Amino acid sequence: MVFLESDMKLFTLENMIRVWATAGVLALVFVSVKACQKPATGFETYARGSLQRLTALENPPIQPALAFRDVDGNMMQLEDFRGE
Repeated sequence: MVFLESDMKLFTLENMIRVWATAGVLALVFVSVKACQKPATGFETYARGSLQRLTALENPPIQPALAFRDVDGNMMQLEDFRGE
């Protein structure tokens, strides 16, 4: 591959600084615009494929009392985790 002297002028330090500065400004503008937009909320935003049929119940049914042992051997119930 043969480079002409005019081609080498494209790769000067000054031009590289301009390219990186322009890329930085564009990235800053992109981030600023994205930060000003309303964030996506709800399951619908993230659901893909079969998860689109998933619905969240407003009043889920009461779960049965379930007792189990933790790793230390202590008896625990689901009720112990309410609100966590």
